[in-house]
Amino acid sequence: MKNNYQRIARSSIQSVPIECHHVAAISVDIAGTFNDWKPAATPMAPSGDGRWHNDRATLAPGVREPVDKILVRGIHLEITPALRAAALRKGARLLRHEGRLVRIRFEIEYTRVSRVQFVAKGLIEIGGPDLVASVASEDAYKALDLLIKKLDRMLRERSRFRADQRNNRPEGTEFRDRLAQPREAASSVFVE
Repeated sequence: MKNNYQRIARSSIQSVPIECHHVAAISVDIAGTFNDWKPAATPMAPSGDGRWHNDRATLAPGVREPVDKILVRGIHLEITPALRAAALRKGARLLRHEGRLVRIRFEIEYTRVSRVQFVAKGLIEIGGPDLVASVASEDAYKALDLLIKKLDRMLRERSRFRADQRNNRPEGTEFRDRLAQPREAASSVFVE
């Protein structure tokens, strides 16, 4: 995503006003590929009444951030900006499989049962049954990497399975049977 953004000509980049509403917020920052994931680069200013705005965010037309489809949450753990950025960057890899992905949720849980452990859970909301995976590791980043690989593998298997179902449907078998017959028999089948 970062490379695609950098390839766009600077002349097509434009300022976009961004607004949000949060009554209890003390400060609000924006992070994304448009500012190299540096929240301090684009702070939002209070407009009063719990509203915040920023008129300086520069976005290229047509570039859609994966942030609206990827949710990252910590359980017994505060998600750092670096961990969130890593999850968004690596989670964007999963969006390349299908445009019909509704949402991807990551939960990173900190547990101390017998030893310190991070459990990364992922849920991909997609048309049909949702895909769910879970991975545990001593390092949060490693758990996230393993989870992304597992979800990536699950999406590929799902895609392969659906393609096999499409190509092997019962109504298409008579055509495959005609192709499998010897040449003489096949010519008599097609001639009527």
